[in-house]
Formats: sequence, C-alpha cells, structure tokens
Amino acid sequence: MPVQRLTQADGLDLAALHGQCFIEDGAWSASFFANLLQRDTGMAYGCYAAQKLIAMSVFQSVHPEVELLTMCTHPGARRQGHADKVLRFALTDLARTGITTAHLEVAEDNEEAIRLYKGLGFGQSGRRHGYYEAGTGPRRNALQFTCNIARQP
Repeated sequence: MPVQRLTQADGLDLAALHGQCFIEDGAWSASFFANLLQRDTGMAYGCYAAQKLIAMSVFQSVHPEVELLTMCTHPGARRQGHADKVLRFALTDLARTGITTAHLEVAEDNEEAIRLYKGLGFGQSGRRHGYYEAGTGPRRNALQFTCNIARQP
C-alpha cells in the first residue's frame, strides 16, 4: 500500500481512523483535521487499503521544526509495518521541504510506539508529568522525543 500526503478532502477519513484508535482519549473531528490541513503548517500522511485509511500521521510545523500531533494505525492492521512505513515516508518528505527537526510526545507506557520512534532515530529529550488524562484513573506521564530528520537514513 503506497503512502501519500493527505489533504483536506481526507478529513472525514482521518477523523474516522482517529476515532477508532483513540476511543477513550477523545477523537478529533473531521473539521479539526480539515482546518489543520488548510493551513501551510499542517501536514498529514497515510495509506489506504480497500478505500479505507488504515494508518496516518499528522504534523504541525514551525519551520524548520515539526511536531507529530498524532499517529495511529487501524486496530485490525497493526503490527504489519504500516506505522513505520507512514512515518518514514513523512519524515523523508518533510526533510525535502527543509524541516530539520521533529518533535513528539508519547505516553510513557506506550512501549510499541516508543520502540518505533527509537528505531527511526528519535531520542528522549524530556518528560511531562501528568500530561495525559486517563479517564477516571491517574494522569499518565508523557515522554518527549526529538529527531534530527535532516540526517534520516
């Protein structure tokens, strides 16, 4: 499945996938994604299978840096390399536009995502205590990661 840069027209698909992946954390709306992607600072990448978006990454930039706002893979398509493929494509494309540094935050208990980010050259740059709400449970910490994408393999 080829990875592509997504547009405002993909807003409904982005919202649908985000809703399937972030049920407890509050899904983002189609209008949020469409508004983000109408600005020069918003970018999204994804891959489709059978006309359904199965993996995506969404960024916001302040040149020459970019922040990964959200990333997810459809629950039925996980552990097949889609997230790695989408993120590699995105970072390569962003580097071509002059972006040099990527930042992200991830829940410290999200071991699969942390492994993915480290495998792509991200290193931990900080921690935010109590950053993520966890329903009725205690707030979860976020780990901050940074990567020099100008040196991506």
